[in-house]
Amino acid sequence: MSGSIVFRPGVRFRRALAGLCLLSLVGCAGMQSVETSLDPEQGWTEQVQRQLAERVQARWDAMIAGDYEKAYSFQTPDYRSVFSLQQYRGGFGSAVVWKSARVQSTQYDESHMASVSVAVEYEALVSLAGNMRSVRVMAEKWLYSDGVWWYISQ
Repeated sequence: MSGSIVFRPGVRFRRALAGLCLLSLVGCAGMQSVETSLDPEQGWTEQVQRQLAERVQARWDAMIAGDYEKAYSFQTPDYRSVFSLQQYRGGFGSAVVWKSARVQSTQYDESHMASVSVAVEYEALVSLAGNMRSVRVMAEKWLYSDGVWWYISQ
């Protein structure tokens, strides 16, 4: 050996580096407006839950109004990079008409993910029976990214 020291980053070094990166991101996040800096990993507060519930309700209000362009805007950026508005719209038929929706609960899962329970009232055309009105509880997944809650298609 020639006496030179070879630097091989170990687990501790990589963790420390990851921590520094995270701190720099948190510092940048602190520069955002108060409305978009509600990070659920900093605490699943009533304000964070309310922000999520408002996004969920706004998406359902758009669906009920038939405003698929607005509903599409709640999809994750990754989803929208793969599926066009026309493809998204094509996923909905005309046999079901949504009448109302109400957020029942929100639960923080892990790593910026939340589960939301939504009671949706709808009317469906049932062959030989005509229109049938019912309520179904929908389980949804939402992702917190870049200061915004995004709907995850399942």
